[in-house]
Amino acid sequence: MSTLKKLGLFVLLLFPGNLILAQDRKDGEYNTFSFKGQQNPELWVTMYARKRSWGMGQQFYSIQIENVTDKKLKVKGNYHAVLTCGNEVSSDIDIILGPHEKLGGNSFATDVTGLTASAESEDCKGTPIYENGKQVGTNRIKSVGYRITQITDMNLQQKTVEHKPQPIYKAPSGTATTTSPLRSSGTNTANSSATRNDNGANQRQAIMDNLNRQLEKNRNTTNAIVGGLQQIGNMFQENAERKAAQRRAEYEAEDRREAQKRQQEAIALEKKAEQRAELQRLQSEAADSRFKSISEWDKKCIGNYMIKHKTSEIPQNVNQVYYITYGRTAERPFNITVRTYILNKYSDNTWMLESDMLNKIKFKNGYIVDNEGYLIGLNYLLGFFATKAEANMVLAQIEKNAPNGNIDKSFVQINGAETKIGTDKNFWNN
Repeated sequence: MSTLKKLGLFVLLLFPGNLILAQDRKDGEYNTFSFKGQQNPELWVTMYARKRSWGMGQQFYSIQIENVTDKKLKVKGNYHAVLTCGNEVSSDIDIILGPHEKLGGNSFATDVTGLTASAESEDCKGTPIYENGKQVGTNRIKSVGYRITQITDMNLQQKTVEHKPQPIYKAPSGTATTTSPLRSSGTNTANSSATRNDNGANQRQAIMDNLNRQLEKNRNTTNAIVGGLQQIGNMFQENAERKAAQRRAEYEAEDRREAQKRQQEAIALEKKAEQRAELQRLQSEAADSRFKSISEWDKKCIGNYMIKHKTSEIPQNVNQVYYITYGRTAERPFNITVRTYILNKYSDNTWMLESDMLNKIKFKNGYIVDNEGYLIGLNYLLGFFATKAEANMVLAQIEKNAPNGNIDKSFVQINGAETKIGTDKNFWNN
């Protein structure tokens, strides 16, 4: 077969199909996969995949190909499914489509066109699917794709032109000739025919030379086209292989990210379980004695100052007392937060209620837990201290054992330094 005829019969299209994730239709037992722009203008491609395995544990996926031209086409290629475990299964495409004919679809097991394949249990374990607490199948398919490698126009024919030699010109009988007075009429006729024959031969030779030059030119053009198409085909093939390698690398990276995420979630759950156990232990110990619930760390910082005096115990001659709030996170390295306050006696010789004082400084005394019941911190109210010097001794002990702690020594006044009946708006409930 000549090179021109091969070029006329075969067209290689090496662009792979766009690979995209499915959009679940939510209205059946299968997913429909659409593609962002069809890579082959002669075809329209759609793919399907069952949502779960069934029967003998198979999970089917299929491709539907439609010829959108008026030509009879032969189509070759392959279609594949990338599984949740990272493996890939594929099947070949080798079909003939009449004008505007469509083959394949979502009939799956009943399909007889060869455009349906399946992911078996040995290909990938997959993710179990449950309904009403009972496993009803397994999902193995993560995404699908296709690749058309060859489209052949079955109607394209190239005609072969044969160049037959032209017959030598012969004068017909009865042809009129001129007669020379010095020669017989027979001699003149022979010379005239020979002259005409020579002229015809020269014309035919010129035509053949021109045809040979044109054929040589056509051969050179054909060779150039074939070489260019081969280079383009090699470029397309390299591009397709590069994209396939990139796609595999992306799948592997995604699998690694998912594995890392699952590991981090497991660690977080384990930490929360430990925190819940620690909280239960502390709460159990606190039921026996508040001092048993103090960790060794807290004993170093505030162990000697844990006894909190009631305001009713403040001496009558004292008009101003000092409080310290101590808080830390539940996990090491501990974050220590310390704040200092001054509380003044009211003008009627009474003191602010402790609950009102804690509300005003926005401090919750005791164990701090999150919305799920996990321990996230511990708070202690220290005081009262009758003198600022005594409060500073406590601060010095905390600083010694927690030099990086967040300690505020500004001693913020909780209520006014001079409270008077009738002028203090929050006299009883400040």
